[in-house]
Amino acid sequence: MDLEVVIVSHGAEGLLRNCLRSLAEHPPATAAMRVTVVDSGSPDGTPEMVEREFPQVRLLRRDNVGFSAANNVALRETDAAAVLLLNPDTEVYAGTLDAALARLAVDPRIGMVGVKLVMESGELDHACKRSFP
Repeated sequence: MDLEVVIVSHGAEGLLRNCLRSLAEHPPATAAMRVTVVDSGSPDGTPEMVEREFPQVRLLRRDNVGFSAANNVALRETDAAAVLLLNPDTEVYAGTLDAALARLAVDPRIGMVGVKLVMESGELDHACKRSFP
């Protein structure tokens, strides 16, 4: 199973650098991975940083059309069996991508998996409950 990682970024140079480093340091052992950054008109040198420091990353420069529309730009261009939509403020740890891909491979009825989000402090991020009372 191949994996496409899509990251939408706007003015997040430092965060994106850390995210891309984590992907480079912890690629899946069980799948080919391609990383695509959709830059939404960053004014801070983000696209130049991606080109300079991560030449293996596919960079798509676009106007700021919003997060969902920017993800759709990359989704329209991939034929990967699995796609990970990742925010630029995320870092991936060893084994995370393999575990997610393994879960997808277990049952063809599974169309989506989520992972535990841990904040820098070590505290669990209850992201799925932000909009609930």
